[in-house]
Amino acid sequence: MIQETTQARFDTRCHAGAESSNIRIMLVAGVRLYRDGLASELGARPGLTLVGLASDFESALVSFRASHPDVILLDVRTPRTYELVRVVRKEHPAAQVVAFAVDDSEQDIAGCAEAGVTSFVTRDVTVEGLASAISAAVRGELTCSPRTAAMLFRRVATLSGAERTLHSARAVLATLTSRESEIASLLAAGRSNKEIARALTIEVATVKNHVHNILAKLQVATRAEAAARVRALTPRGD
Repeated sequence: MIQETTQARFDTRCHAGAESSNIRIMLVAGVRLYRDGLASELGARPGLTLVGLASDFESALVSFRASHPDVILLDVRTPRTYELVRVVRKEHPAAQVVAFAVDDSEQDIAGCAEAGVTSFVTRDVTVEGLASAISAAVRGELTCSPRTAAMLFRRVATLSGAERTLHSARAVLATLTSRESEIASLLAAGRSNKEIARALTIEVATVKNHVHNILAKLQVATRAEAAARVRALTPRGD
């Protein structure tokens, strides 16, 4: 009876505000008391219309596909949170995702960002702050704490540096001659100089000279390092 009453009130609020509200919200939270409380608070605010409630991944997908909300308000403690965000971003890229109850840790923030979350709201946020984050998300604005912003900038800088390093290393690999590339591939496969010589029908001394040049170009000291570098830089399937 309580469940039916709560759902009936929710449906009534949605219907009554459907025409006047301009932000359609779906709320996903595993704890029912928490979920119903937020639904009541947010549904009473002008400009916000609750169009869906969900408690887990499966019910969230059903609600999302049926209601097509502008904003998904997502408790990150819900199981399969990141998977849900990725599905939302793939199926309806225009929808914004506001994650709340986010731990102020680099791991959680990076996970949310990489999945495609629009805004990050920590567990101490007020309902007013949550409503502001929803409005900001619709405007395409990021809501997060200064600490979160700093973490995101560090993450971007780290990824950018790694990408530059990888690009530079691949450029070096591209300078290998066709024969050096053949030998480098065999090195990466764990072949010895003698095995390489037999495979390519060349002298062992010739192989050694090519290996020396490969080590110099890749700026490594041993053939094991060269093999590891080539494996790391060669796309799978090549």
